[in-house]
Amino acid sequence: MTEIIAINGKHLVFGLTWVTIADPRKERAEIAALLKTAKAKLVVRYCGSEIKYGLIRHSPELEGEPLREPMLSAAMLFSSQVKNAPPTENSLLIQRLNEKKVSVILLLRGAPYLDLVLANAELDEQLAALRNEGHAGLVAYGNLHGSVAEKMTPEMLACADSFQAELHKFQDTARSLRRYAVWLLLLVLLAGYAIWQGLKTAQRQESARKAHYPVLMYETAVQRILATASFNADAAWNTMWSVIRNREIEMAGWSLHSIRCKPTQCEEQWQQGNGSFAALQQRLQPGQTISLQANTVTSVIQIPLNGIKTALTRERLPEKNALWADLLGQQQRMKRINPLLVFTPKPAKVIGPAGAAPNPAGPNAVDSRVPANLLVYAGELTIAAPLGFAGEIIRQHLGTIMISEILIDAPGDVRNARIQIKGNYYAKS
Repeated sequence: MTEIIAINGKHLVFGLTWVTIADPRKERAEIAALLKTAKAKLVVRYCGSEIKYGLIRHSPELEGEPLREPMLSAAMLFSSQVKNAPPTENSLLIQRLNEKKVSVILLLRGAPYLDLVLANAELDEQLAALRNEGHAGLVAYGNLHGSVAEKMTPEMLACADSFQAELHKFQDTARSLRRYAVWLLLLVLLAGYAIWQGLKTAQRQESARKAHYPVLMYETAVQRILATASFNADAAWNTMWSVIRNREIEMAGWSLHSIRCKPTQCEEQWQQGNGSFAALQQRLQPGQTISLQANTVTSVIQIPLNGIKTALTRERLPEKNALWADLLGQQQRMKRINPLLVFTPKPAKVIGPAGAAPNPAGPNAVDSRVPANLLVYAGELTIAAPLGFAGEIIRQHLGTIMISEILIDAPGDVRNARIQIKGNYYAKS
């Protein structure tokens, strides 16, 4: 039986079951097994000439709410009080706990051997049994008059060193590790399942993305091409042709040989007559640059332009078959206007991912998974005509053409100069 007495805010525990650890190398395994057998939870450890554990047995006071103050082993407190006794001395502590119970604690060479709580009637029988065991050097302590040689009260026990006497819950490290390992395994399994589910979801998303990827790639390519494709006849008239039609054909002893204009720049070639390079250079306007070619008789003047391309949209593109029919009609009309008018449209081809016409064996081929109704087509055309027809052609016949270049060439006499217009047309299916 276990008895707990409260003294000065401490709880002294009498009547522990003391067990000896046979093999110190297996201390934890042995005490874990003993605790399991005894169904004990609180322990105190003694380490001296041998290793012993005191196990707290059942007590009504331990039921319900746990005690907040420290619970101290009376046997360990007694051992602390007599630790300076001779090594051959064995110590006996007899204390009255209440009117009906007494405590008997026996230390052999300082180590707890016996820790009992007895009824009053059992005391004499227990003391006789101890004398019959023949323990040498036995010194009796306590507060029971007539049975002890040295006085020691529970209050004196409570004043002893309590550092080693406090009972605590035994922590079975191996069991805890096994428990943690089980939880860790469960967490790993749950994490693995979550990762597997995530991978399956990612695979489904990737499959969906790949199914849509050709369409997305194609639409991105088309948008990139159409973003800077628009430089129509109105833009060409206001940007390139406004420069061309106002240029002089003779200047500072030099004659104009050719003009090549693109939306951002016109480049002119001048042939030397009786003028000097310095004289031609003095005729430049702000922003223009000039360079003398290796033959020393040809100079090139560069004129910057502010032609800004604007974006086309697929929705505003004409339908391919209708536009091709209109281009062929224009070709016939220009032949009737003048035999020297050459209008040469090329059939449209599907715009590929890299912006070129598709080649079934090449990298620009359009994926067959792109729906036909999303395809965009592009075609080239060239117009060659006498210079006198240039203004009329640009203003009246190129409404749906995106002009990329205007070239005027006058190899001998400007009266024989010809104009060449290059451009592209775009259409949808």
